[in-house]
Amino acid sequence: MLTRLKYLGRVGAVALRSPMEFADRLSGQLEVRGERGLRKPTLTSTGEAVPELCRIVGMTPPAGLSDEFEKVWAAVAAELQASGHVLGKGYDGGRALAEVAYAAVRMLKPEVVVETGVARGITSRVILEAMTRNGVGHLHSIDLPPLASGWEGDSATAVSAAVKSRWTYVRGASRRRLEPLLRSVGPVPMFIHDSLHTYKNMQYELRTAVRYLRPGGLMLCDDIEDNESFGDFVREQGGASFMVKEPYRTGFIGGIVPKPGR
Repeated sequence: MLTRLKYLGRVGAVALRSPMEFADRLSGQLEVRGERGLRKPTLTSTGEAVPELCRIVGMTPPAGLSDEFEKVWAAVAAELQASGHVLGKGYDGGRALAEVAYAAVRMLKPEVVVETGVARGITSRVILEAMTRNGVGHLHSIDLPPLASGWEGDSATAVSAAVKSRWTYVRGASRRRLEPLLRSVGPVPMFIHDSLHTYKNMQYELRTAVRYLRPGGLMLCDDIEDNESFGDFVREQGGASFMVKEPYRTGFIGGIVPKPGR
């Protein structure tokens, strides 16, 4: 009961501080409730994460890439543990998404990456580490941080000060923030969806992002098992794609290089 009251208190504080954000959060919750009962896809993994990424982008990973990622992943886990947290819980991005995002940035060397969804910033951190090693790139992240108990003060805690110079954090709902951001920084070579995983929101993000995607650009999508949105998008756009199961948790990630001009 106390936890519930604290949560309602945080919601009330948001309503007073930012009525627009409150309205966006309420809209998202109603969207989730309205989509309960939607058919979930039956997914089969097409392979392992990084090899599948290499297949759709037509590249070979550089020597030592796997060891690089392992060191970054271990450092993030150690930092979270030191602050009393455990990597991989709750809203944290999964290992497969992090590894694919890291590999993609290291190989493609994008000048700009746009992502939706941050929470503690696991995926954001590995992207920024990859950009730092490349010596090029800037990440723009859109997020409505979780208000759930234990998460309300954890926004972006995994993003270390050493890599923040390459990062712009945009607070707000993607439905409100994504297109203006893409318009200002596009065309983008890489986009990642990991925010509200409703069919309606995923369709909005993917269909919006593809209009600002550079030809040959990469799109990654987390939690594609929740509904048919990613599969419908792949069938609509064509191009090379993959679906890969997260190795240590429930869920799938997807990737696509859409056909140009679709």
